Amino acid sequence: MLRGAVKDGSGAPLPSALVELTNTVSGFSMSTHTANDGSFVIAKFAPARYRFVVSLSSFETQTTDFEVTSAAVLDLSIRLEVAG
Repeated sequence: MLRGAVKDGSGAPLPSALVELTNTVSGFSMSTHTANDGSFVIAKFAPARYRFVVSLSSFETQTTDFEVTSAAVLDLSIRLEVAG
């Protein structure tokens, strides 16, 4: 499970941000939007290499690549800065 929260530079939650998780080998992608409190959950995905992308209009997109080697809970806190 992948869970976390998306906030702006001041720490305020960012609702409706697009959260995408893509398997970099198969290309299979899952996505969700953050809740009013900025939280998100992507419940099930297999161990593999992934690209994690968070985007929201007027903010810079955050991209992170990582590898999942076992079924575990991953917690990610993301801060998006205003695009300039």
